[in-house]
Amino acid sequence: MKINNFGEFNIIEYISNTLSNDAVQNYLSETIGVEIDVGDDTAAWQTQSGLQLATTDTMVDNVHFEIGKSNLMDIGWKSVATNLSDIASMGGTPTTALITLGLPGEMELQDLKSLYQGIIECASTYNTKIVGGDIVKSPMLFITVAMYGICQNPTLQRSLLKDEDLIGITGLTGLSKAGLELSKSQDELPNLTEYNTQLFYNAHFRPQPKINEGKILKELGSTCAMDISDGLFSDLNKMLIASQISATINSSCIPIHPEISKVFPNLDFEMVTNGGEDYEILFGISSDKIDKVKSLLPDSHIIGKACSGESGVIELIKDGKAYKVNQYNGWDHFK
Repeated sequence: MKINNFGEFNIIEYISNTLSNDAVQNYLSETIGVEIDVGDDTAAWQTQSGLQLATTDTMVDNVHFEIGKSNLMDIGWKSVATNLSDIASMGGTPTTALITLGLPGEMELQDLKSLYQGIIECASTYNTKIVGGDIVKSPMLFITVAMYGICQNPTLQRSLLKDEDLIGITGLTGLSKAGLELSKSQDELPNLTEYNTQLFYNAHFRPQPKINEGKILKELGSTCAMDISDGLFSDLNKMLIASQISATINSSCIPIHPEISKVFPNLDFEMVTNGGEDYEILFGISSDKIDKVKSLLPDSHIIGKACSGESGVIELIKDGKAYKVNQYNGWDHFK
């Protein structure tokens, strides 16, 4: 079977199972004190100062962006922000990063400077020190970021959602998808204004990782979280599978920014549930903490509840009827 037909999530599961079946890898996990490895937003292992978090992500020309149509400062920003978001979703504090660049020989030096200015700007905004990396010649531009952080036990984990936990998101979804559609569209879209154009653009190209929100969730006693990178329903499905639980979601509780409805009236619900690259935090929290959530995370929204049932199942309540969500249209590299 070709990996195109296997799917990204299945590839990750295959790699995870292969690692877990290797005796040496299991021995090393125990020796080093690994607490979280393949399958969550970051890995984590014990150190004298707490848990060390580590994550990595890659952005590739013509897969994640188009170099000829992109502001390279914004691409640099986004390459760091996506990794910071993983640290945020664990309730951690970012500390250091390694940057690996694959550079085409014909790339202009000024373009490289712009790219790295964006990388530095994002890292410095979130108090993250760039401590090294690598540069290689490549037929296409790519950026790989390895991000490190620290967190005191316990971390937030996607596998710790419990029956009766409320399910929430720290902010609005769908705006990044609107920015992507705006950048791809060859047609004149209706109701565009300077305000919503900038709103959509910033959401897609200049995401703001939710570092403080992750820490607040941890302080409130939340145990389960992950960042929304592949789409709200797609990532919720992953969380439910990891936690071996199901969920009921009320469609009327899923917030839709009015500017999305104005420009994309027929796609707004699809965009907020399956858009991807939102980098908000999807979380579970006990119902007795709801007042504190509203007070400390005023931009958050409770959209449903976890319940016992078939692992991974999302039941959507819409117009008074219950529907089983059978298809997830979020991002998958190998679709």
